[in-house]
Amino acid sequence: MKRQLHLNLFIHSRGHHEAAWRHPDASPLPLTDIRYYQDLAQRAESALFDSIFLADQLALGEDVSQAARTWLEPVTVLSAIAVATQRIGMIATCSTTYTEPFNLARQFGSLDHISNGRIGWNIVTSWLATAAANFGSAGQATGQISHADRYARGEEFMAVVKALWDSWADKGKYYQVAGPLNLPRCPQGRPVLVQAGSSDTGRRFAARHAEAVFTAHMEKATAQAFYNDLKALVKTEGREPEHVLILPGLSPMIASTEAEAQRLAREVNELSDPEVGRKRLSGRFGGHDFSHLPLDRPLVPEDFPPPSTVEAARSRTEVILNLVRREKPTLRQLLARRSDRGVVQGRRRRRLQHHAAAAAVDARRVQRGGDPAVAAARAVPHGVRGEDAARALWSRLAEERLPGARAAGRVAALNVPSNVERKSSKRRAQSLYCAFAPQAGLFRPGGRRRRGR
Repeated sequence: MKRQLHLNLFIHSRGHHEAAWRHPDASPLPLTDIRYYQDLAQRAESALFDSIFLADQLALGEDVSQAARTWLEPVTVLSAIAVATQRIGMIATCSTTYTEPFNLARQFGSLDHISNGRIGWNIVTSWLATAAANFGSAGQATGQISHADRYARGEEFMAVVKALWDSWADKGKYYQVAGPLNLPRCPQGRPVLVQAGSSDTGRRFAARHAEAVFTAHMEKATAQAFYNDLKALVKTEGREPEHVLILPGLSPMIASTEAEAQRLAREVNELSDPEVGRKRLSGRFGGHDFSHLPLDRPLVPEDFPPPSTVEAARSRTEVILNLVRREKPTLRQLLARRSDRGVVQGRRRRRLQHHAAAAAVDARRVQRGGDPAVAAARAVPHGVRGEDAARALWSRLAEERLPGARAAGRVAALNVPSNVERKSSKRRAQSLYCAFAPQAGLFRPGGRRRRGR
């Protein structure tokens, strides 16, 4: 059976590369301008991505003077994106450690209504040590909650919030919620549940609750091992393994040629500051001091604290330590690798196919570049509009024997943006296809499933 990829756009500031904001071609819009996010979401929707995703952190980064990473609160952003899009799924991050279940259930339930059933929740327990200081109260300590306690609270949080979406009360060790939720049941019943923890505790948490799991790996072997382990854990929890999708991260440098992509990668790498990377590395290891390490000495595992002692995101510390054991990079080389977060450059279709075939990812949908409708749209000459475009599109679609194409072709052509004749062939194809597809039934918006439990 032919496999297809699920594609999710991770909107992370100006991009995952720490120096992306400094590149001359970066967007001039401030990160507090909602148009920046709406434009990216609309582009992803036009490209037929499944979803967009917004991360979050609950404290100001120590590298704020060198890296522009301040962004708007994600739940608020998604409400604005929801009214600017029609089909694409939207995932926001929210913490089980620093949020109350009733509040979160109400916020995400409201978003699901606003978006007509397109909302997902990325469940995090908030590993950042500096976040704890922002959530204290009079007479209460503000120290970071341990890794084990965060997940214990998270388990109870999930029981409460699921009960609220089903309009039941709940009472436990950490939370006592009378319920019911003062909101009608949302279109999906519950938002799609997403999770990104890769530690042993995090994997078991994901196996119990998640429908999609974000992960990051630098080797195919570790990606395969993670995939197989998580699917086995899902089955142990009495769930169907195919109901949990695994979505590994990829940071592409996109250009028309391999040489251009490599040039772009070099340009942003040259804009990087090693000291910014050192601060970020410290944050990943719970504030550990790396200031004494020289930039050009090969690293050894003993330069890092044991992952079991780190109360931050342990899965990422393991990824870094495995890289150090395997390749013995210098600190400068490690920081360069982390600044681009596994950037790939140029033409990578064969590599993506290779990884998908290796069962390192789940795959069901791919951008429909090979569909007859796209081929037909590309064949419409530049400058052709209105009824002439409809006839041209219809004549191409008729050759493909697509149902409903005559009326759909006219609607599609009339709905193409007025500047379509100035777009590239690919952009024109996307515009025509996106206008045509819903009319012809090739792409049905909505259609999200809802489970009972």
